[in-house]
Amino acid sequence: MQRVSLGISDLVFVCNADYLNWAFHNKTYGYLFSVPPALHGQDEAYTFFNGQDASVANVTVVLAMQDYITSFVETGVPKSSLGPAFEEYGEQNGLLNLGLSEISAILDPTAHARCRWWQKGEYYNG
Repeated sequence: MQRVSLGISDLVFVCNADYLNWAFHNKTYGYLFSVPPALHGQDEAYTFFNGQDASVANVTVVLAMQDYITSFVETGVPKSSLGPAFEEYGEQNGLLNLGLSEISAILDPTAHARCRWWQKGEYYNG
């Protein structure tokens, strides 16, 4: 059952982000939202926060995230005075980790050979 779960995770979430990065020659920006419980879509409350959402645990993360998004829309480069430089994904597979207690640069923990294997289609004999 664990292999099925891993395969579904790769196909639905993990590898799709990798494919987009590859399609744009890793000249992309990506973040990992890791504020507990860090569920898919939980960052929406942070993206659209207007001071009224009790599910937001760290307003500094909210403000930094909104800065990054706004500056990216305006200039093509995400920036915030409340967090570190937001580097391109690049060949190093870099992400910005938005955590409960800190915002930091990390390496993408999901960048792996499985996605390349899925993309080759070698599992299909049709």
